[in-house]
Amino acid sequence: VSANANLTTSINANVTLTYAWALGNVECHYRINSDTNWLPLAMTQSGNNYVAQIPGQVDGSIIAYYILLEDIYGMEAGITPFLANKSPIRFANLPYFILVGYDLKEEEDFDFSMSFWQTGDQNDNATTGLWAIGSPMGSFEGNTIVQTDAQHTQAGSDCAFTGNASSPSASIGENDIDGGHTTLYSPEYDLSSYVNPAFSYWRWFTNNAGAEPNADWWQVSITDDGVNWINIENSLTSDNSWRRYAFRAKDYVSLSSTQ
Repeated sequence: VSANANLTTSINANVTLTYAWALGNVECHYRINSDTNWLPLAMTQSGNNYVAQIPGQVDGSIIAYYILLEDIYGMEAGITPFLANKSPIRFANLPYFILVGYDLKEEEDFDFSMSFWQTGDQNDNATTGLWAIGSPMGSFEGNTIVQTDAQHTQAGSDCAFTGNASSPSASIGENDIDGGHTTLYSPEYDLSSYVNPAFSYWRWFTNNAGAEPNADWWQVSITDDGVNWINIENSLTSDNSWRRYAFRAKDYVSLSSTQ
């Protein structure tokens, strides 16, 4: 999702409840760039639709937001995306993101546009579930999907994933990540000529199933020198769906030719 600079951004939510009488307030909470403080906005009701206006932001801003429902006693009754407001951050889910005033310069989708991605590192120690690039095979726990069986790109087939099982009916523990960590490297990007570049990516992370639920970390890091790495994400929270993350590079590192 994108927005134009210095214009208010309308956030719309359709709220349908079995016990509508118990609903108190509906709020949109937002933050800008790397700020960690959420700012609340009351949402205006029209039937089942609720609207909030996030103030205009300058070019090169990233807005994060979530929707919060409170009951008539002022207690949290619902949130979307779920767990987006939890603290500390390792227990929080991804919010929604809006990029303000950005133009798409390059896209990598593992199908139609792809540079050199490196699967694996000499220090990796996982025994199964290693990163690979290809067509993902779904894994299921009962009727609940664990590993996705479809990548995100429209009309595409491939993505990066941490191991395929031998069949969709195989145990979810057959080729999950065990024994340590596995690494995927993007290509290097020359950001030295950009003013305020941003990256976004879609990810699917399952960590709440199997023999040791909630034990593995999803980590994304960035470097400007190939040696020192800064965490972008460092999370334990599952979301068995394709979710988008967005960040500005200069909020974490200096802009160089070796991002």
